[in-house]
Amino acid sequence: MMSIINATALGDDIRPGQPLVGGPVTFNGTTYNAGDIIPASVLAGNDLILGQAGADLLGGGDGDDTLVGGADLDLLLDGGNGLDFVSYEDEPAAVTVALADAPALGFSGPDAANIIANVEGVIGATGVVNNLTGNSSDNTLIGGTLADFLAGGDGNDTLSGNAGDDFLEGNNGNDLLQGGAGNDNLTGGGGQDTLQGGVGNGYLYG
Repeated sequence: MMSIINATALGDDIRPGQPLVGGPVTFNGTTYNAGDIIPASVLAGNDLILGQAGADLLGGGDGDDTLVGGADLDLLLDGGNGLDFVSYEDEPAAVTVALADAPALGFSGPDAANIIANVEGVIGATGVVNNLTGNSSDNTLIGGTLADFLAGGDGNDTLSGNAGDDFLEGNNGNDLLQGGAGNDNLTGGGGQDTLQGGVGNGYLYG
């Protein structure tokens, strides 16, 4: 079961083992106020952390987490251990995310740049164009409903274009490329790849 933390609109620092900045936030029935230490065990499961407005520092800890920075410049979206996602699903303008093997600027869009660390997956915006690039981990990149560009790195990646005329590049690794609906262009690259075009006139290159 995924637990949900809603931050405030003023900018929060929510990280395991660190004093809460901002707040209050409620997690599994317990309310944490500014200055309270959030135990690492609290964030050890599969969490959905919603940053809302304001400049946030979000840390998921262990488990499979989804981090949503919200509006404004978010300084750190750190998934910790596990298979973690950063989501820009509700962003109103075009999204560019390039994951890195070390903490790095990872987002270009209407809310300036987020710094992303220890995140393996990206969920792109629903109704705008996404440009998503992975790193050397096994990444999962998910596009929206328009013409997206998704590129994996050296890991065994899963790229899902969804609707729209998408360009998907697996690059190295044994990748799964799913074009979805639309006239998609799928290129596997090195490795033993699986290419699935979906509905539409697709171009598949192994």
